[in-house]
Amino acid sequence: MSSPFPARSVALLAAIVAAGLELWLTIRADLDPMFALPLAIATGAVAIWSCLALDALIRRRARPDRTDIIDVRDLQHSNRVALDDHGRRIGQMETMLAFLATQPALDEAEDRLAAAATAVERWESLQFTLPIWYDARRAWTALAERLAPGCTAGADMPDSDELRIAREQLPMTQNFSSEDLKAAIHYITQVQHMAGSRNLLQVRRNAVFEAANFSSAFIDASVAI
Repeated sequence: MSSPFPARSVALLAAIVAAGLELWLTIRADLDPMFALPLAIATGAVAIWSCLALDALIRRRARPDRTDIIDVRDLQHSNRVALDDHGRRIGQMETMLAFLATQPALDEAEDRLAAAATAVERWESLQFTLPIWYDARRAWTALAERLAPGCTAGADMPDSDELRIAREQLPMTQNFSSEDLKAAIHYITQVQHMAGSRNLLQVRRNAVFEAANFSSAFIDASVAI
């Protein structure tokens, strides 16, 4: 808090007046001129020290009033809002960059899934083709969960309706062993869950990019203003 006392100006004026008065007094007292100047300088220094000491006392006794407190509180609030907004924008940009950086690996995982699904849906040698598809699914799931946590939740716990619908989608002409039938039904439920997971991932991606574009447009508009 600044002091209402103009310390520097008063100190300089007091020093000039005191030094001049001291010089005049020494001359009137017929002292040797060699003592007049040091005494004048010393008197001026004492005047400066006195003014600065008085200013220090005033500063020490000064207390912030209601207006000062409100100003500080408003400044702290505006700084906190600005920091929170800046942190949110950084988070959006980091997420957008994560999507961009992960997209090649995600495309590769999608290609592996498509190739593996083609082999599985011949419904032959499932003991060999399904492990390949599940391996590709694990790679895709790891990437998707990194970008949109929770988007693949519940995929391994199909309910009775999902199992029934999956059974109806299998070719009626195909002769499945009991083990292959169970594996094929479970595979169909996984495919359906992955379709929902892709939709959730795309929704998340769209939201991130729209938010990043809005923030960029807002920043550009603020700079222009």
